[in-house]
Amino acid sequence: MCYYYFNYIIIMPKSKRCSCEGCRKKIQLVDTLSGGCRCGGTFCSKHRSPEDHKCTFNWREVKKAELADELNRGKCVASKLETC
Repeated sequence: MCYYYFNYIIIMPKSKRCSCEGCRKKIQLVDTLSGGCRCGGTFCSKHRSPEDHKCTFNWREVKKAELADELNRGKCVASKLETC
């Protein structure tokens, strides 16, 4: 869709649609503010959860790495004693 405004062509961006197969629902402002999925798609409110759109992002490995970093950051290690 384009409009003419004082001899300039203004091209309007296409409306975003849900990335799930079979669902071509328009994405509302609320859906865009909640952010897209980490797999790269933008989904409607019905397909927002990872189980509903067959998410390909590996959440288990990411959370495992975050937990390992948090546990290592908070680890308390006693300093070694010097012997004479």
